[in-house]
Amino acid sequence: MSDTTLKYKRTPSKRCRIIDLINGPYDESDKSISTIFGNVRRARIYADLIYKKGEEQQESDESMIKSTSGSTNKLNFLIDDGTGKLWINLWGVNPEHYRDIEPGCLIHVVGTVKKKNTNDVIFYTDFITRIDNPNFQTLHELKMVEYIKDHGKEKVDTQASQSRSINEDDVDEFITSQEKAELQEQEPKIDENIDDFDLDPSDFDELELEDIVIETIKHNDVGDGVSLNDIIKKTNISKDVVEDIIKRLILNTKVYSTKNDNYKLHSQ
Repeated sequence: MSDTTLKYKRTPSKRCRIIDLINGPYDESDKSISTIFGNVRRARIYADLIYKKGEEQQESDESMIKSTSGSTNKLNFLIDDGTGKLWINLWGVNPEHYRDIEPGCLIHVVGTVKKKNTNDVIFYTDFITRIDNPNFQTLHELKMVEYIKDHGKEKVDTQASQSRSINEDDVDEFITSQEKAELQEQEPKIDENIDDFDLDPSDFDELELEDIVIETIKHNDVGDGVSLNDIIKKTNISKDVVEDIIKRLILNTKVYSTKNDNYKLHSQ
């Protein structure tokens, strides 16, 4: 295994569109959705955030969804990639870490996908970050086109197109029904949330890895910067790769090292 290989335990994510998840048949035995990009268990999407809702769970729910950090906060996001709309969810998180993710911004999200009764798409979020450079979305779309060109457009049974694509007028109603469905699910466990996000070597491009490190520093800097070990732990990117990324970010004046060898972002 090379020094630059990233550690991973989860199924690699696949680039896809929301419409592919909505229309693709769900294989219960394989726990995947059939799409033109292959069978998708973990999806990777770039989309616009059009609605955000946060809440704190009641005491009676704690035994079911309380995270190891003690937080019972839950965030719901409605996203739109131009092909369809989809709800994505985060449990046991600190909403302050997601203040910059607001309606109108472009986001990059990775998560496990399932279907409830072969209809509603349920998205268990592993990773979500705001994207300020639209070139990342362009690169994402180009790589999907490249995949289709290289592999050929597979014929996909779209009889599952009765799956719900969300109407913005039904936002509150859909939140209620989806929350009920989520609470009936045994997975994902909270200890598999964003802090345990695992990367596959083919999951990300070099510039996207830089963006992940930048977002990790941004969301975890409480004043004294973030240590190298914390960055490695929270991203699960190998030490050598993180060190190389940090060096590039320092050279590009995006990050600087503090006196206690932590890392902070330069003011924009």
